[in-house]
Amino acid sequence: MGNSGTGSTGGEMLVGELFKYVKSGRVQLFVGLTLFFAFAIEAWEFMIPSFILSALMKYFSIGYAIAGLLLSAPFYGALLGAYALTWTPDVYGRKRAIQIGIIGYSIAGIITAFAPPNNYWWYFWSRFVAGAFLVLVMGQPFPYLEEFMPVQSRGRVTVYLASGWPIGTLMAVGAAYLEPWIHWQGVILVSVAALLIWLIPVSLIPESPYYLVAVGRESEAKKLLRRILGNELYEKLGVENAKLKVEERKKGNMLELFKRDLLKNTWLIFFVNIFYSFAYWGLFIWIAAILQSKGLTFVGTLEFVIAAALAQFPAYFVSASLAETRLGRRITTVSFMALAGVFTYFFASSTTIVDLLVFLVLLSFFNLGAWGVWDAWEPEMYPTPIRGVLMGWITGAQRISNAIAPTIIGLLLAIHGITFTTVVTTIAISAWISAILALFLPETRGKILR
Repeated sequence: MGNSGTGSTGGEMLVGELFKYVKSGRVQLFVGLTLFFAFAIEAWEFMIPSFILSALMKYFSIGYAIAGLLLSAPFYGALLGAYALTWTPDVYGRKRAIQIGIIGYSIAGIITAFAPPNNYWWYFWSRFVAGAFLVLVMGQPFPYLEEFMPVQSRGRVTVYLASGWPIGTLMAVGAAYLEPWIHWQGVILVSVAALLIWLIPVSLIPESPYYLVAVGRESEAKKLLRRILGNELYEKLGVENAKLKVEERKKGNMLELFKRDLLKNTWLIFFVNIFYSFAYWGLFIWIAAILQSKGLTFVGTLEFVIAAALAQFPAYFVSASLAETRLGRRITTVSFMALAGVFTYFFASSTTIVDLLVFLVLLSFFNLGAWGVWDAWEPEMYPTPIRGVLMGWITGAQRISNAIAPTIIGLLLAIHGITFTTVVTTIAISAWISAILALFLPETRGKILR
């Protein structure tokens, strides 16, 4: 364990080595349950505009082209936030970053609800700001939870976090049913209220022990590690008298991502996120409009989305289990990405309502199953002092695609002569490109966090 080994009395000790001995307990359960809701909130925020799109188009008297711009607004904001605020988690901590994000998002959300009917730019800019702050909320849960988990179950348990996503999707569908009564403004204000309530448990979870050591708050880290390890194991391992360490890097400095030992991974991760985000958001942000163009009613469309969301629950559990087997993170992620592309293509080629439903469920299963493992795998490749800034880099890449995908697909749908099959096939190709690129990234199953 570092230079000292188990039971040391004053040598150096890597924090990551301690988590070979950790067993999941109350601390991990509380942190995990709290962070779980981040994904429900993220899904709600980014899916709800597509379900209230008709109301927004009527309220602002706009067509598909401008509607695509409004759908992209939080993604453009998230792109700015990913790079402008990316240093926050590594400098001020994982928890503080999430708190700042919640408060900023909530203020912007309240402003959105007061957009006048003749000013869609009000909506655009307030959602832009909301997206910028939401980056701090959605970028941290995976690395935050991983920094509490035992090495042997870290990947599997962290993937479970992502199962909050279909819950958020189902909540968004429920809000869409209520929109005729509470209007789109009410839907936005409900999301603000939910986030402010969530701020309470967020404020009660402990800061990451890796982060505490990285910024020199070693005494706090040791108190937390005593809670996590238990008194007997804490004393047996000699933690109290050891000098705790994590890999040294310039904290919160994005340039560290481009050092020679990380450069290849940094760019591969960037492009996998670009293409795979397009494969998800290019389809799902427009899914309501696409299904209605195939003849489904509004209610029928929501029922299809519910079916797709329900398919995501087993997807996360299957992919999480496979990620801790000999298949590991890499093969599981690549396989699920490739199959997501296959079923997206079949969905594009569907000629009946039954085919549409079957292939939508299957593509949803593999698409989101891949996301769960991928999001857990990425932060495992990087050291603690730049794990937060890495998530900014990742989020920025995703938001580039998130920002342009709704606009590109909206423009394609608006052009006469371009078929539904052609549009969705481009989305399938993006998934296949992602799978190929991910093959060249390192496996991390069973390795300690640096």
